[in-house]
Amino acid sequence: MNLKITYRTKNKTNQAITPILKGGVLESIDNFLKYGIIKNNEVKVSDITNLDIIYDLGERPSQTSQRITSIILKVIKTIKKF
Repeated sequence: MNLKITYRTKNKTNQAITPILKGGVLESIDNFLKYGIIKNNEVKVSDITNLDIIYDLGERPSQTSQRITSIILKVIKTIKKF
């Protein structure tokens, strides 16, 4: 299972695909924010436009991971409104 994060930098859409860590989706998103975005000062958390879970062939979908991803994306979109 991988996490696909879509974000914008300088009016260009970028994607990062990261493996989901043992701690789950929340830990993977946190890890990406700490080491993927924060190190690059040009990108802010509010630049994230979409979060998707990519399942491997034959892997069963996880409703918990999908719910967490959906909630995090809603929080990010709420941040954009401020």
